[in-house]
Amino acid sequence: MLASVEDGVADIFKTLENRSQLDNTLIIFTSDQGYFYGEHGLSVERRLAYEESIRIPLFMRWPKLIKAGSAVDQFALNIDIAPTLLEIGGASAPKEIHGHSLVPLLSGEKVPWA
Repeated sequence: MLASVEDGVADIFKTLENRSQLDNTLIIFTSDQGYFYGEHGLSVERRLAYEESIRIPLFMRWPKLIKAGSAVDQFALNIDIAPTLLEIGGASAPKEIHGHSLVPLLSGEKVPWA
């Protein structure tokens, strides 16, 4: 199954590259928090504070902003993705929105909330 995902991602990259849009496209890879299948003798809930549900991958590619191979050490949350996309798209995030744009962190800035 994972090989199919890899093939699909390769097709997306190839299509974007063929249309000269690869470097103009923000690509985000992340995951949900998954399920436990008895590893801790607990339920299959996602909301338990174990590494499997807390530390999930968040990879971003956009050469206009993100230097290849760079890493950000500050914590980021799934709720930070929407404000990030809004800022990149030139829209203002509503005051009620949860999370913070990751653009300052991706730009190398230090922010007080990180």
